[in-house]
Amino acid sequence: MQGAPKLAQGNKPAWKLWTSCSTQWRVGMGGAVGLDYLAVEMVAKTLGIRMDRPMLEKLQALEHAQLDRWAETAERERQRARNGR
Repeated sequence: MQGAPKLAQGNKPAWKLWTSCSTQWRVGMGGAVGLDYLAVEMVAKTLGIRMDRPMLEKLQALEHAQLDRWAETAERERQRARNGR
């Protein structure tokens, strides 16, 4: 079994911000819809991480990947419910 992949040095601040904002999701009737960027900005400031365009793009890439994973999980659960499993 392989260990976790190494994180590129330039991505460490984005990962730190991402993991620190794991509870800062906006939620609607259907579940999470995206990060609360006002809260993310406050967390970034608190951590001393510069919230610029490249940082925003990295966070958005992580955000979209997470939303896609959640959507896939929800679809599998719907399929199981339809099939009575």
